[in-house]
Amino acid sequence: MIDGMSVERKEKRERVKKAKVREKEKMGDKAASVIDKKAIALSIEQGKKQPRVAFYSPFSSILLNYLKNTRPRFSISEEVASIIEAELNRRYPLLSSYIKRALSRRKS
Repeated sequence: MIDGMSVERKEKRERVKKAKVREKEKMGDKAASVIDKKAIALSIEQGKKQPRVAFYSPFSSILLNYLKNTRPRFSISEEVASIIEAELNRRYPLLSSYIKRALSRRKS
């Protein structure tokens, strides 16, 4: 323990801090600190009506179909969702956490 905080916890806090800085750099300081609540509400509504995401990528299609053809019970949809969600959480941690909180409040 260092200063009452475990090394692992301190490292995690630093990773989150760096991710937030990267997000601010991508979005611009003002945009990163202000989340448009109307845009979030509209986006949640749209995402619930049409939760599918599509993109054009023959390479991805071939790779995922190979896995589907060679692994029992392999789900392309579950794999793609897992990959995309993990990357979006990594790239946009502030926005991701805000959306997760908004979704959990709407379930209650």
